[in-house]
Order: sequence, then C-alpha cells, then structure tokens
Amino acid sequence: MLRAVAPFYVALEDMLDDTGAGRWLLDWPRRRKAGLIRADLRALGVDEPEASPVHAAVADALPFPWHAGAVLAVLSVLEGAKLGGAVLARRVAHLGLTRDHGASSFDPYGADRGAMWHEYLRTLQDAELAPNEEAEFGPCAAATFALFAVRVPAPCLAHFCIPSAPAPLP
Repeated sequence: MLRAVAPFYVALEDMLDDTGAGRWLLDWPRRRKAGLIRADLRALGVDEPEASPVHAAVADALPFPWHAGAVLAVLSVLEGAKLGGAVLARRVAHLGLTRDHGASSFDPYGADRGAMWHEYLRTLQDAELAPNEEAEFGPCAAATFALFAVRVPAPCLAHFCIPSAPAPLP
C-alpha cells in the first residue's frame, strides 16, 4: 500500500510547495508525509517507486487552477488521510509495524493528531475564498481523493490491514 501511494504524495506535496501551501498552513513542512513514506519503505526493505511519471499523471488529473480553494481541498484529503492512517496504525501493529519501524507515515502526528487536525480546520474555516474557489472546493477534493481510490483498491487494504483472525463481535 505504501509503495502504491508514495509517488502520489511526492507529486501532490511538490505541487503544494509550488503553489505556496505554506501561505495557508505555516506548519506545512511538518505536515508533509512523502519523506515519512520513503523512510517506512526503507525500513521495510521495499524499493521506492519512481515518482517522475506520476508527477505528469497527477498534473493531468488535477488541471484545476491552483487557487486557495484548490490548495485547501487537496490539503483536506491529505489531512483527512492522516486521521484514517491513525486507525490503520492500530490495525497493523500486530504485524510488528510501529512509528519506529515501517509505520511512521500512518500516524505522523501521534499525540498531536487532534491539535493538528483542529488547526487545519481553523485554517479552513478562516480562509477567505472567492465564490468560484468555494464552488470548486468539493470537486477539487473529489478529484484528489479519486487519485488514491484508483491507486489503492479495497482488496489491497483488506489484505494489509485486517488480521487473519478477526476479533469476535461483542
């Protein structure tokens, strides 16, 4: 799964750098996840996929003008994925994957997760978007999410994250 999403994080974070994501999120460098994914792949002994072909594909898939609404929409998907990643981190612990070995990218904020999410929500709420930026926010977020949905099929997630012996229901 990490190998599948790594080039997308590299491409999206590079595009966000180019559009000045740091103007909206002053802690943008801390929010970047591609480096953590690379470290996790190295820890797991997995070769990192080449990112350059994906850059062009991402640019083609997300040709929207990168105004504030588009940047915040992409960031919404990436920040939301970190919340989901915290759930995945708990699910893969039985495989020996931890923040210190192979799963640092799943829950990069750790104990700061709630504060980081609330800071992002505050930024989103305080953003002064033009009407066209507001109108394009949803479609931009959906287009970004679709990149990941196509790249990581559900069977991959189920195989990777669900223990072989599920816990009985209460």
